[in-house]
Amino acid sequence: MKRFLHPSIPFICTGIIVLIQIFKPLWAAENPADFIDGVFKSQMQQHRIAGATLSLYSSKTLAMTKSWGFADVDAKKLTDENTGFGIGSVSKLFVWVSVMQLVEKGLLDINKPINNYLNGSFRLPEKYAPVTIKHLMTHTPGFETESNLFSRQHETLPDNETYLLRNLPAQIYNPGTTPAYSNYGVVLAAYVIEQISGKSFNDYVEENLLGPLGMTGTTFRQPLPEAVSAEKSKGFKSENGRLVSPFSEYIIPAPAGSAVSTASDMLKFMEFLLSISNEKHNSILSPEIKKQMLSRLFSIHPKSDGMGYGFMRLNYNGKEIFWHGGDTYFFHTAFLIIPETETGIFFSVNTAGTQFDYLAQALLIVDNLTGKNEIKSTAIKATNERSVAGSYISTRRVESNFFRLFNSFSNLRIEENTDGILITWPGGKPELFTPVEKDVYISEFKKAIFQRNENGKIEALHFSHLPIIAFQRVPFRENTTINSLLLLLALSVCLRNIVMPVIRLFRKDKRSKQGFRWFLFLSGIAINLFIILFMGVFTDVEAVIFDKPPTLPIILLLPSLSALLFVAAILFWIKDYTWSHQPISTTLWQFGGFLVLVLFYIQAHYMQLFTFMFQG
Repeated sequence: MKRFLHPSIPFICTGIIVLIQIFKPLWAAENPADFIDGVFKSQMQQHRIAGATLSLYSSKTLAMTKSWGFADVDAKKLTDENTGFGIGSVSKLFVWVSVMQLVEKGLLDINKPINNYLNGSFRLPEKYAPVTIKHLMTHTPGFETESNLFSRQHETLPDNETYLLRNLPAQIYNPGTTPAYSNYGVVLAAYVIEQISGKSFNDYVEENLLGPLGMTGTTFRQPLPEAVSAEKSKGFKSENGRLVSPFSEYIIPAPAGSAVSTASDMLKFMEFLLSISNEKHNSILSPEIKKQMLSRLFSIHPKSDGMGYGFMRLNYNGKEIFWHGGDTYFFHTAFLIIPETETGIFFSVNTAGTQFDYLAQALLIVDNLTGKNEIKSTAIKATNERSVAGSYISTRRVESNFFRLFNSFSNLRIEENTDGILITWPGGKPELFTPVEKDVYISEFKKAIFQRNENGKIEALHFSHLPIIAFQRVPFRENTTINSLLLLLALSVCLRNIVMPVIRLFRKDKRSKQGFRWFLFLSGIAINLFIILFMGVFTDVEAVIFDKPPTLPIILLLPSLSALLFVAAILFWIKDYTWSHQPISTTLWQFGGFLVLVLFYIQAHYMQLFTFMFQG
């Protein structure tokens, strides 16, 4: 007997299949807590991270905290929502909220010169146009970067005024023209708060922000208050396959990075920034001012995402994100706010020396929470009228002391290929960026934008996700290859100047009695000793970061000593008419060696190696 299917059966089956495909993403999507748990467990294992903490806020769906690993490895003390983590530069956001409180009260105008508000013993020199709070908020006051950030000792930490007086940086850019991340500028903003309020910054932020929000586990104070110290995680690093906590770290420009906070406290801070209807929160800062803070304040280039009021701004897959990262030596932190979806993410890890990319991980969480509505850009063939390949140097750099030397060995490299450009960060691997329009290249959430002048020459390279810095073509004198070649030549000449007089002395060669040769001998000894000792000091990264090695001032005198001995050698060479009783080929050889050393000393002067003795 034949059986026939009802005519509607195929349509019903088709409909069921369609419904399955439609709703499959909904039941297949991971629960946010499970997804985040998987991300952090994987990252902590991959990067050997001792402990981590996270808080997540969404006004429409959830508020949660989550912690992993250890606050104290040896004591087997686990992290939790009340464990304190150093949040580094995320501390700056509390400074900017405090600034906007004063703006709301009519006590401060972010567009007026800083010096209008300084009544203490410190006033900011004005090399170019006046610096404003807006410049400080957007990291465009024009300051060179600072090298005095960390200490192992809290007894000698300066107050804000003392810090500003002792660490005044050179102003190397006109204010408002060039982004160059500045911790000094944040301390300056905190000092303005002190001047206007008549209170220390620590007192002000506790009374007007942390206290009203109930953030009892958060403080800028160093050393930590006893209650916060008891709950704070130690900082760790990997040493001989073990996670160790060798010492405590203290932040010298304190308002820029000394805050310690907890996942539960940062949850309150996110809710404060995103809430509009909470009357208690609105008494701390009005909804209008909070909305203003989470908007674009400045962009150095029209195609860059730019800066908010102290926040970095990132357009990611159609979402406007305001974020900030924070790095101390041991702790690494991310803080993101998405105003449109009223979502906030905070997390911090407590281990140094990892390759943990907190922004990439934060965006993974954003995708899970809000959906990966990826906006794909169509790649095009690059049509730049001039090549973008070459070496670039960060605008966040030192120019007024010997740390300028490191500029030459931290260049960003760009190479062109058929698919776009390969960008290699200092110490990193090449990353492919594909062209999407003229002078604009992308790689995942990163956008590289080349800025040209009216003649088509590249003036700067901007990364849209990092509006706090830019990159400029490396000047000839700071080119890694050029400086490496000059150093190699100078060392070769110095080595010859050291070896040959000794050989001639043992051979009883009459040329061993020529005085200029022994001055060259001593000059060569001094410069080789400088290079050996300098490299030895700077291989101990912790010693350089936290405490200037006591031998460093003596080491930095050696280039000056070498130069003086070289000048003495030249004077003796001229005085004795050395060229008159030797073959012309010998004279030319000596002259070539002199020329190499003259160029070396000129470059050493450019690198500020002769100015250390005059610096405080």
